[in-house]
Amino acid sequence: DPFMICLCLCDKLLFCLLSCFFFNDTATTEIYTLSLHDALPISLDDATAKGLNAKLYVYDTAEDTTTVKSLLKGREMINMDLIIGPLFPDNFKLVSTFANALDISIVCPVPCANKVLLGRTNVSKVCASYTVQTEKIAEYIATH
Repeated sequence: DPFMICLCLCDKLLFCLLSCFFFNDTATTEIYTLSLHDALPISLDDATAKGLNAKLYVYDTAEDTTTVKSLLKGREMINMDLIIGPLFPDNFKLVSTFANALDISIVCPVPCANKVLLGRTNVSKVCASYTVQTEKIAEYIATH
């Protein structure tokens, strides 16, 4: 059980959500953000009830590269065990490069191209690419 392994390996899990609290772009981005903001506290409460000692940091990236660069200079970021986000591709690339250099796990919480995974073993995606989804649907249809 990966959750139990995590409990055994660390005294306190430090993770952060890099999100955007103001939306200039699509309703899809807003839906992903609101889903994360709703689900993360519930998941954290559940994990804490099972014995996980964790601290969650939430940062507003303001959909701005300058803000993200400033956040990466903060003392807390170098100690993170897990980073979730940011939502926008340019900022995600910037943060994943930072995380890769420090061997911090990072999760892309929105649909993105597979190229975010290339050369980065610490990067995970929540959503499969449209290409992979299409292949899996075709495989399913062919076998059923």
